[in-house]
Amino acid sequence: MQSLPIEFHAQTTANVARTVAPGGTLLVIATARDEAGPADGLPWPLSRAEVKAFAGERLETVRIEEIRDPGVPARWRAEFRRVGPES
Repeated sequence: MQSLPIEFHAQTTANVARTVAPGGTLLVIATARDEAGPADGLPWPLSRAEVKAFAGERLETVRIEEIRDPGVPARWRAEFRRVGPES
């Protein structure tokens, strides 16, 4: 997803969420950016709102963690679980 221009992120998020099987788990690991921060280029860092967008009708949020280590760009580690019957 981070290799795609930002205008494709919402549709890509929805499409990825659709691929998770009932009872399945989606793990998202991505470079982080602040909500108001610039998206300077590849790989396009994701805001917390973009990561949270994976949750919805099909997926529930298990956890979203922001990881900050010295000398390394901040990143997200998020886990989502597929809920409900297959649709």
